[in-house]
Amino acid sequence: MIALTSAFAIARVAIRVVRPKKLAIEDLLVFLSFIFFIAMSVLYIVATPAIFKISQVTTGAVPAYALLLEDARFVTKIFFANAIIFWFLLWTVKFSLLALYKRLFVGVENLMYIKVWWGVLVFCILVSLINN
Repeated sequence: MIALTSAFAIARVAIRVVRPKKLAIEDLLVFLSFIFFIAMSVLYIVATPAIFKISQVTTGAVPAYALLLEDARFVTKIFFANAIIFWFLLWTVKFSLLALYKRLFVGVENLMYIKVWWGVLVFCILVSLINN
């Protein structure tokens, strides 16, 4: 998934290089979400060896070792950090899509779409504040 998201991020940068435009808010939010995704992925990769060691102990494949509690604490810290990063990642993607839709609605005659967009934005902000 890192390769796939990196390919899309590189493609987005390439489009901005080929067709230079002012960076829009949705571009910045997408790049921020890409950074969150890379950080979350790297943390999971770093925690993987400790997870495998702990799972081998819990299945009885290997006996408990001296650093088992330290590994468990390390994995717990990484999972706590990744839970926070995951929510930031989701909300940055959601708000980047909302910003894109707002830009697409420019020039639309029907004001109902704009009102619905504002309603969705307010709902997303309220839900993000309640969940976090």
